[in-house]
Amino acid sequence: MNKTPKELIAEFIRLRDEISEKKAEYKAIEDALKTRQAQIQGELQQVMGQLGVDSLKTPAGTAYLTEKVSVLTSDKLAFLDYIRQNEAWDLLDIRGSKTAIQEYMLENNNVPPGIELSRFQDVGIRRS
Repeated sequence: MNKTPKELIAEFIRLRDEISEKKAEYKAIEDALKTRQAQIQGELQQVMGQLGVDSLKTPAGTAYLTEKVSVLTSDKLAFLDYIRQNEAWDLLDIRGSKTAIQEYMLENNNVPPGIELSRFQDVGIRRS
């Protein structure tokens, strides 16, 4: 038996709500587990520091120190000036801004050079 559009929309909204609830429940559980993992990492880092080692091998597994790097642009203009002056283009990740490209297209009736645009239709559903 086929459902009516009203029934399909109601079911879709019910499922979306259920997914949101389940995500929130999972997020709370995940946050607690990740908090404990971070505590364990801190304890292991402290032990490795006390022992003066960069890894701990046990029958349960191995803990080891790694270096992570985070890069933030604190002065965009200074950074771009440096890039231009030194032809250091490899220091950039370049991708188009969807919002800016859409505005450009409205004003110029085409896409900027080097940009490939794809569009697709989706079905949106909202409550009454």
